[in-house]
This record gives sequence, structure tokens and C-alpha cells, in this order.
Amino acid sequence: MDNLVITRKELYNGVWTEPMTLLAKKMEISESNLRRLCKEHGIPLPAVGYWKKLEFGKPVEKIELPVLPDIEKTIIVCGEDSVNSMEKEIEIALAAMPKKVSDPKGEIDMNVTNKTKVRAINFIQQLLKALQYRGHSVIVKNGCSYAVVKNIHIKLYIKEKEKRITNPESKHSIDKYKLVFTGILYLKYGENYKAKQIEDGKLPLEQQVPKIIAALEAEAESEIIEMARRKEWHDAYERKLEDDRRLLQKEQEVKKREKKLLKQAKKFQHANLIREYIKAIELQPYSEKGPEWLAWAKQQADLLDPTL
Repeated sequence: MDNLVITRKELYNGVWTEPMTLLAKKMEISESNLRRLCKEHGIPLPAVGYWKKLEFGKPVEKIELPVLPDIEKTIIVCGEDSVNSMEKEIEIALAAMPKKVSDPKGEIDMNVTNKTKVRAINFIQQLLKALQYRGHSVIVKNGCSYAVVKNIHIKLYIKEKEKRITNPESKHSIDKYKLVFTGILYLKYGENYKAKQIEDGKLPLEQQVPKIIAALEAEAESEIIEMARRKEWHDAYERKLEDDRRLLQKEQEVKKREKKLLKQAKKFQHANLIREYIKAIELQPYSEKGPEWLAWAKQQADLLDPTL
């Protein structure tokens, strides 16, 4: 399956229209991947038993989609077949990588114990060489490590997994449990709540380099598409602002002309009122208003008249 591009609203409508298992099958991804996408984008899911209650006509609660800054943010769903295909392609490419490759530049943040430190360093060197061979690089910025893939910066760090166990030396509830390192390494990539990880499993990290490179390249592709979508939205928003500005300017100009027109109409009305008054004065046989006053009054009427 090729990458699927949907909006946050569309994904929300999907998970509230049919069960996750059916939707995941339609999207050609695993249910766990679908749940991860929903979690990453703040999309609420139906509670356990929601569909059974709906089937038997019982009342159910539908949680509204919360408003986030990027309310219509585009979501790129990478088809698992697509990623697997990319991984195989990269694996073949890396197999052709020369044994002797110049020492790669860069470093990756890590938080591991002394027991796994040597292994973590060897893995980092292997990953750096593979990234370099694929035309990518790793930089350090503001104290954090980033893989630069297709000009996209993807945050990277390596950690050793911890697990909580009962503290046998505990005498108080505050230290009833303690964290211990497990020897399992994992690579986390991405920013904050959107970060994803690949860890030791059936294969150690060292043997998952093609998978890691494929994941980073897929992440970069998704970000490139997302950036294009954001730019498209921003450009449309700027055009709308400009259209609104022009419309407002036009409305203001119309109001200004209307105001001027009304002012001229009032002046015309006042000028004619004065002329009617002058005529009434002229019709009086014994008026106190002399020729000088009549001439002045007619002059004032003409000054007020905007048609002259």
C-alpha cells in the first residue's frame, strides 16, 4: 500500500464509524499502529464495549474531537508493505557498502550503563556509517542529536530500558520500588509525544539498521508531505487574509463615499431650504430684509450647494 494521506478529522470519523480491527484492515496497517496514530494525534477512541452497546441499541457516549492548534493537521499513514519494501531495498543497498568506510562524523545521545556502553557505541558507529552511505548525516544542535534525512532533522537518542522492581531494602512506601536497567537497548526518533522507537527484540539493534534507516527515511518523507500541506494551508490562509483585507478596504471606501454623499445631500438640502426662505422673504411687501441681506443670503445658499 502507498502512503495514505488523511486529516485528523477524517481519522476521528473513521474510528467512530467502525471497529478498529475493520478500519485497520481497510487502511492496511496493524491495529496497534492505528492506535498509535490516534494517540499521537490526540484522537479519542470508543470505550471497551462501545460497539456491543451500539449493536443492542443501548445508550453510548461519543467523545468529541478535542481542539488542538493543528486541528486539520494532515496525517501520513505509511503502509506497512511500503515500509517493509523500503527496508528490503535498503538492506540490499547496505550489503554492497564497502567494508572500509571513512569514519563517519556525528554523535548520538545515549543513556546506558557501563555493561551496554561498548555495544551502544558500536551500534552508533554502524548506524552513522549506514546513514552516511545513504547520503544522510547526523548533527548536534542545542545539545541534541539529529539525523538529517532529505534536509529533515529527526531527533535521535539511544537508551537502555528500565523496569520497576520491588526494593528489598525499602522501609518506607516512598522507596517501595526502584528502577533497574535491563540491558535492552532502544533507539528513539522524533520529537516529544510523536517520538517512535525501535528496540532489541528477536534481532538486536545492530541487526536492525536497515529497518531503522527505512523508518527514518519514511519519517522524512512524511514530514516533507506534511510541510507541503502546511505551506499549502498557510498560503491559502494568507490569500484569504488578503481577500478579507481587500474586501474590508472596499467596504470602508464605500462607507466613506456614502458618508460624503450624505454630507453633500444635506448641504444641497440646506441650500434649497435657504432659497425657499429667501423666496418667502421676497414675496413679503414690507420686509425688514433689504437688498444687501438678500444678496448675502443667496451667496450663502450657493456656497452650501455642492452642485455649483
